[in-house]
Amino acid sequence: MELLCTVLAVAGFLGTVAGADLQINSPFEGLLQLAAEKNDSLCHGHLGLVQNAMQNKEMWALKIFDSSGQPTPGFIFGNNFWLGSLTECEDVNLKLQAGVASPLKTHFIVANFRHNATIQELTGLQNEDLVTLGLCLPRSCGPEAVQPMLAALFDGGAQPLALQRKMDLSLRLTNVRGVEDNSDWLLSFKFITVMSILGLALALCVAGWIYDQTVWQPLQNERKLLANKKANNNEGVEQFHLLVEENQACKLTMSESRALHYRQSWFGKLLMCFSVSANTRALMNPIISSDSVKCIHGLRFLGMGWIIMVHTIFYLADYADNRVQAFRMAEGFAVQVVANSTLSVDTFFFISGFLVAYLYYKGEQKTRVLEKGMPARAKLILNTKRFFLMVAKRFIRLTPVYMMMVGILDVNQTKYSRTSVFNTTETAHNTCSKFWWRNLLYINNVYSRDEMVGSFEIN
Repeated sequence: MELLCTVLAVAGFLGTVAGADLQINSPFEGLLQLAAEKNDSLCHGHLGLVQNAMQNKEMWALKIFDSSGQPTPGFIFGNNFWLGSLTECEDVNLKLQAGVASPLKTHFIVANFRHNATIQELTGLQNEDLVTLGLCLPRSCGPEAVQPMLAALFDGGAQPLALQRKMDLSLRLTNVRGVEDNSDWLLSFKFITVMSILGLALALCVAGWIYDQTVWQPLQNERKLLANKKANNNEGVEQFHLLVEENQACKLTMSESRALHYRQSWFGKLLMCFSVSANTRALMNPIISSDSVKCIHGLRFLGMGWIIMVHTIFYLADYADNRVQAFRMAEGFAVQVVANSTLSVDTFFFISGFLVAYLYYKGEQKTRVLEKGMPARAKLILNTKRFFLMVAKRFIRLTPVYMMMVGILDVNQTKYSRTSVFNTTETAHNTCSKFWWRNLLYINNVYSRDEMVGSFEIN
């Protein structure tokens, strides 16, 4: 039914403007002319009110016009952003210091078009033919009301803009959306789920830190003290005599006895896994075990820094209006570290394969000791169990953090899809709810990029 209404509305507009051959400087002017000719809805009436106020040079109406997007220089060079000013549009709703206050509440609308211009220089990136138009409009002109008007203005090969006529440019409307943070996404299931898990992780970090500082570290200090006492006393821990400041004999105290016999529970071990201080000590510890491959740590650090730098540049392409210039700069020698960025991923492929092989052969000696005297069937069962345990260990180690990154990406892109005038090439907020299970099973790379959640930046 909605589709039928949209088609009829577009047909009505096309019938109205047929033969009129509109020639306008900005899409906003085209909407004003269409509203003046049609004038059969609240949106049209409010646009007519804006047009009359513009003729009277009223500040609020001029702000609405000034904050709406129009063709900008650099189209041949790849500038497809006709964004306008979201901030100025929001300022219309504020009380003016001078002049007449706006009788209309405004909001910002973003419309996306596909162009067919062959004159524009291309770089091979996605969405190079996507034109983004920002419009400041009365609140009565929602996306449903604006879409048939823009379709009537540009579809069918119409070229009302001067830029279109000079460059033989046609625009095809793809979608219209509002840009407004009404915060209803905060009540979505995915946001509540992600925030609940993050909150639980934060609570475990705090609890782990408290447990580490109040229970575990004091016990460790007591054990170190006992070890020092025992080392200085040949008679053992039970009957040692260690002179203190008061030159008195010191016997085994209750706390020292507890330190000797304390056994950490599974819950205590769980809390220690989340202890911020314990993990910080482990990460910052410069001492490396003798059986580790030291150069791997350097490769991992440099490779991760390389990947972060390159992906930061890659994602700027969605918001750059000079992609051609960026690609020309990439041909220089100094930028080859970015141009050959695929090698940064290959570095981690090498590290992963090397460590799997290294750890396997490192444990092979222990396995051979266990296999001595075993029948062939028992060896097969042992090796099968060993293989699945190795896979399960890596799955359990990687999957929780990986899936949390998928959830955070989904929530983040959901917010920006509603509050940003820009469009992103990847749309995790649309694909995650459908295909998240592929990431869970690590088979997402088998499918096309349009169906992937997160694409290469987290895979």
